[in-house]
Amino acid sequence: MSGASFAAPEARARLVVTLPFRPSKLEGALRDVAPDGAPALTDTHEAFNHIARRSKDRLIVITPFIDLAGIAWATHLFRVTDAKRKILVLRDGSRLEQYAVEAAELRSLLSELREYRISHPGKERELPIETFHAKIVLADASVAYVGSANMVQSSLEVALECGFLVEGPAVAQVADVVAAILRVSPSI
Repeated sequence: MSGASFAAPEARARLVVTLPFRPSKLEGALRDVAPDGAPALTDTHEAFNHIARRSKDRLIVITPFIDLAGIAWATHLFRVTDAKRKILVLRDGSRLEQYAVEAAELRSLLSELREYRISHPGKERELPIETFHAKIVLADASVAYVGSANMVQSSLEVALECGFLVEGPAVAQVADVVAAILRVSPSI
């Protein structure tokens, strides 16, 4: 990665947010700093739905954390897409086992369920676990979300979450990272 240019290829990007639960002091502050109207913000739900509906070949959702609300959210995304391949990557796939009944439909919709949590035994690394904290939703290497929203209830409606919806040539960089993640993440 060294020597890489910081100049991004031409891309279109929109800020995607989940605002804190209402009433929110942040919402008031946004009105104060933008008295002519809060900046045009894209809701996280709307962005994820846009990506799912745009996907025709492959929809990939990468999230380290998932809970009951996130299972419903992911199930919805994989239900509304026309993608032939539907891939979910989690840090810990056993999280779905805690909600076996609720996760049954999600599992039935998936082409692949993968886990990116690699143990490095012995002293080959200072830290014994290799995993991720990134949150990515990718459709056909044509549109992507990269941001902070996990597939958990707090990311849906409680906490401020921010990310970018990216379209254009810059999505190729996201697709490369996702391809590498898929390469090291075994199916479970």
